[in-house]
Order: sequence, then structure tokens, then C-alpha cells
Amino acid sequence: LINDCNIIFITVPDDEIINVWNEIKKLNIKNKIICHTSGSISSEIFSDIDTYGAFGYSLHPMFPFSDKYNSYKFLKEC
Repeated sequence: LINDCNIIFITVPDDEIINVWNEIKKLNIKNKIICHTSGSISSEIFSDIDTYGAFGYSLHPMFPFSDKYNSYKFLKEC
């Protein structure tokens, strides 16, 4: 997956982002864009990303999906 993609989104629970990042950075990620979608963690979690020749970003959703069963009902209001 990493080899075939130019942009990788890490969309796991916040406390797992660092674990996924630590695995991804073992691969060839040169010129890849790595993003996470946490609203509470900045892109600083990728502080060593320059070492790998990649680019790190955090994309904060404008609408919180706090309940996987009901949040979709409010999308029309966001």
C-alpha cells in the first residue's frame, strides 16, 4: 500500500498514531505525504519526517465524528 500511494492517511485512534508512524517510517516513504486526522495531536508527531524525505500533516476534521452510530445524522448541519 505504501509503495502504491503518494498520500497516506493515518486514521486510527489518537493513541495509536505514533505506533503506526513508527511502522510506516521503516518503509521507503521518500516524497510521500503522511497525514493523520486527529483533532488533538499536531503534525509534530512526525517530528523526524524530514529524515525520511517525506512530508507530514495533520488534517483536523471540521465535524467531529464522536459516535459512529449517530454522527452521520448531523452531517447536513455542518
